Amino acid sequence: MKLKNNFIIIIPALSKNRYSNLGDLHQWGGSTLLEWKVSQANKIKFSKDIYVATPDDLIIKECKRLGVKVYPRTKKETLNNFYQNISKKFNKNYLLILTPT
Repeated sequence: MKLKNNFIIIIPALSKNRYSNLGDLHQWGGSTLLEWKVSQANKIKFSKDIYVATPDDLIIKECKRLGVKVYPRTKKETLNNFYQNISKKFNKNYLLILTPT
């Protein structure tokens, strides 16, 4: 199986969730949860691209600062629909979904 440059990393992120008013922008150690997960994703060899899936402007702004791509999603999109939509978009690739927590 040839994995080199054939998989996409997806990081779902929100600026507010039921656990924190800062969501994935919550400070953890010396960084935010999102920064920490992006730094881990950057260490994975042979990934084609890293996308942060979000409907939030604050997360989009942070993605620009971190230099990662954004996969837009709607605020009302269910998790099941989200998985279906990304699997259609990245049809011929393997997907690795990494949550910030």
